[in-house]
Amino acid sequence: MLELSKNAVDLLNKRYLHPGESIEGLFRRISKAIAIKDDKFEKELYELMTTGTFLPNSPCIRNAGKKRGLLSACFVLPIEDSMNSIFETIKNTAMIFKGGGGCGINFSPLRPKDSPLSGGGTSSGVLSFMNIFDAITQTIKQGGYRRGALMGVLYPDHPEILNFCRTKLHRNLTNFNLSIMVRDDFMKKAVSKKDGIIKLIHDDKLYGTARAKDILDLVALSSWICGDPGILFYDRINKDNKGVVLEAVNPCQPKGSLLLDGELLRPIEAIYGDNWESWKKTNKEEVLELTCNNGLILKFTPSHKLMLEDGTWIEAKDSIGKSLKWGLGNRIGGVDNWYELLGFLFGDGFKCGCGFGVSIKLNPEKEPEVASMLLQNGFHRQNSGAFYCNIKTFGDQIDFINFPLPNRILPDEFLYSDSIQSSSFLRGLFEANGSVNGHGQISLKATNIETIRKVQIMLASFGIPSWYIKNKPTAVEWKNGVYISKESYNLQIAPRVGQLFKEKIGFLSNRKSDKIKVFNGNYNSKLKVISIRSLGEMEVWDYSMKNPPNYNFCQGVIAANCGESPLPPYGACTLGSVNVSKFIENSNFNVERFYDVIKSATRALLHMNIIGHYPLTAIGKTMQDLNPIGVGLMAFADALIMLGIKYDSQDCLDFIDLLSKPYVEATEDVAKDSFYKRVIAPTGSLSILADCSPSIEPIFARAFQRNITTGTILETRNLYSSEYVRTAHEVSPEWHLKIQAKFQSILDGACSKTINLPAEASVEDVKNVYINAWKMGCKGITIFRDSSIEGVFVPVGKCEGELCSL
Repeated sequence: MLELSKNAVDLLNKRYLHPGESIEGLFRRISKAIAIKDDKFEKELYELMTTGTFLPNSPCIRNAGKKRGLLSACFVLPIEDSMNSIFETIKNTAMIFKGGGGCGINFSPLRPKDSPLSGGGTSSGVLSFMNIFDAITQTIKQGGYRRGALMGVLYPDHPEILNFCRTKLHRNLTNFNLSIMVRDDFMKKAVSKKDGIIKLIHDDKLYGTARAKDILDLVALSSWICGDPGILFYDRINKDNKGVVLEAVNPCQPKGSLLLDGELLRPIEAIYGDNWESWKKTNKEEVLELTCNNGLILKFTPSHKLMLEDGTWIEAKDSIGKSLKWGLGNRIGGVDNWYELLGFLFGDGFKCGCGFGVSIKLNPEKEPEVASMLLQNGFHRQNSGAFYCNIKTFGDQIDFINFPLPNRILPDEFLYSDSIQSSSFLRGLFEANGSVNGHGQISLKATNIETIRKVQIMLASFGIPSWYIKNKPTAVEWKNGVYISKESYNLQIAPRVGQLFKEKIGFLSNRKSDKIKVFNGNYNSKLKVISIRSLGEMEVWDYSMKNPPNYNFCQGVIAANCGESPLPPYGACTLGSVNVSKFIENSNFNVERFYDVIKSATRALLHMNIIGHYPLTAIGKTMQDLNPIGVGLMAFADALIMLGIKYDSQDCLDFIDLLSKPYVEATEDVAKDSFYKRVIAPTGSLSILADCSPSIEPIFARAFQRNITTGTILETRNLYSSEYVRTAHEVSPEWHLKIQAKFQSILDGACSKTINLPAEASVEDVKNVYINAWKMGCKGITIFRDSSIEGVFVPVGKCEGELCSL
């Protein structure tokens, strides 16, 4: 069990423990929830957490094991320039705070102050609405145990950018962290000797101009005084998004694509299912037609991911010659006599009596079960031996009877019926047009290929694989002459799945059912894509599963969620941090053990994505599409001291190189398809629980007072008496940036780090940090000048290389 510090015990009691819960019980609750019924992994997680080696983010510590518990830490919400959208976003923000998460919002879409409104009057502006968010943040605690965290972002060309940069100077928006999102073009203008002019535009209307240099100067001045705003570098952020932000082609499917929705097959254009929802794309997109060796025809956009036989994924455009995983559903069959009759009529029924009746030709001696079914449903036997019923009995349920048998296409109502109705319809159809040969192979013969394809999908939804072959027209000799038969198709079901067919579908007559043989072993036939052709541009739909997994039965195969490709609003990230100091053994870094723990931490975060609750359906969709996680690090400074390395040294950069290889390889090995894998986040609370230095920061001071929402705590450690200690203010801004840029080079997500400046630093020093951060490839930058505002860290005593007495 972790030897918890007094600060850790106090924090757990005040913020994380459930009523009546012990500290040991807390860690058992978390490890049990994250392990998802894997006893070995549960024990491993318990050991990692109780030794302070790995800890998940705060919402997980608080909510894991709770019904509908939110486990992710940070979220991005959209906002549009309308009252409905603004207050919808306020509501959504409150819901996320309630669950324990924090929000980031880009307010750039909102119109500036004094701009006209469509209903008359003028807008109160971006900042007035941000004040409402600020009040909500103040009022609602995150998950009931800490105040909400909110990031506000604005583009530098927004007409209110100058007031946005000044707002913290007036002590407004105190619950926000503020940043401006700049592009390389802005920074080039800001550092140019020429007057780089920025047009202040909203909704294509020009509100004025400003010099990029003046905006950057104002950002630097405000940050020098009060720490805000920071800067986010858009182009650098976008560079690591693997084409996602700018990618135009999205995975989707055309109209008529069939998805499984519990016990129903539904077309993707149905929009709402119990298990998924879909939406029509505004633009047409290219659709590929994939033909498989069993005759199955698939239609997907080129980038849609299909599951291969081995469980990995491939885009549709690259699937030629590949073995796809059979899309075999688990629908359960049943008996509905009326739908058995309809299936039999579809296969063998025809109009008679000048269109007023329906007739069936049948040998009741060979098929007494079918004759009995007909008589029970209102048919009577005529003198000719045929069975007859008035057509009015069926209403519009047998409109197919108006078409000759060879031209009938299976109506969609039977395709979309519930499992009992669908299996009963197929039973009647197979009785009418099906057979079983001497080897136990089941066949259904039809002359319409569309009917064959629909039946093939229906069978697959019940877990029954099939293939079809084409029969060429042939000469058939009858008593009254020779006729050329129509082209026809045989849908085949292998003998090895005959018993499954008999269990879920079967025949009406014992004569045919008794021919089905019993085989041992599995059906191992490959489902391969043998050709691909473009169908041109078509209307397409996206779909998203409402709950994991993020794939479904689609058109007879397994296909991933569709989902928009741009890194969307409604994004979230699940975070956790590994304690680097736990791998220092005899003044050496244990690379192998570090690799193993990073793999376990990665797996834990992926599990959190599976079991986590998301307060909005759109957030759940994004998490399924991108599955982002952020395996981070903490106690970096502690590890350096234990290794005898100073923070601002080449040896420190070399140590980052040493740990980067196992860090990157382990996350890539486990989270191959995750959008983000490595994110270094702040670890304020986690580092208190693990009794270590936060994140990748140098220690703030050899002893210091920390002001947090649960109160004030004093921190120091015997380790900090070492000659290798370098405090945040002893490290120069240049070295702060070197460390941040070095870590950024091995991350695919963001790197959270504060550039600490001494009280005597100038505004120009702050500005230079921003410029150098951009040049060094950082994604964002936060500056904290000592004495600029009342901070959360306060040095205690005069520390001159020795441990302070408190």
